[in-house]
Amino acid sequence: MATSTITTKIPPTTSSITSQSYPLPLNTPHSSLPPLYVQVTRLRQSVLLSLGSSTSSTSSYALMPDFSVAFPPMKHPRGSTSSSTTATALSRSTPQSLLLSGKLAKRYQTQIYLSLDLGSFSAAASSASINGELDPMLWLEVEKGLINVLDRVLGRERSA
Repeated sequence: MATSTITTKIPPTTSSITSQSYPLPLNTPHSSLPPLYVQVTRLRQSVLLSLGSSTSSTSSYALMPDFSVAFPPMKHPRGSTSSSTTATALSRSTPQSLLLSGKLAKRYQTQIYLSLDLGSFSAAASSASINGELDPMLWLEVEKGLINVLDRVLGRERSA
C-alpha cells in the first residue's frame, strides 16, 4: 500500500511543531467503507490526532464533533506512578473516543488530544454499528490501524 505523507513544519522557536497526514490501513472485509486518514500534529509535550474519513456525506463540516484529551499516568515525586490515565471530553465525546485517548496517552506516555469525525465512515458502516457506535470488531481494526501508524510516527515499539 502506498503511503502518502503531507508534512508541514513551522519554523522552530524553542521547539518545532510538525503535522503529518497518513492513510489508516484497515484489515476489514467491508470494502464499501471510505478510507480513513489520521493527521498527527506533534506539539511540544503533546500530540493532536485528528481521525476521519476523506469524504463527507453532508455538505457542512463539523469541526471536532467528538473531541477528548487524555493525560498519561502521573509520576509522583517519590518515584511511584499512578496506574490510571485521565480522559476528559472537550466536546460531545463517545465512550470509544475517551477510552482510545486514554489508551494512547498511557501507551505513548504523553498528553493526547483526539478529534474524531467518523460521520461518513459510520454511515457507510451502518451495518456494522450498534446504537450509532462502530461495531466493536470494526473499532478494534480502527484502533490497530491508528496504533500501527503512531508506532512508526512517534518511533515507539509496539508493546506485546
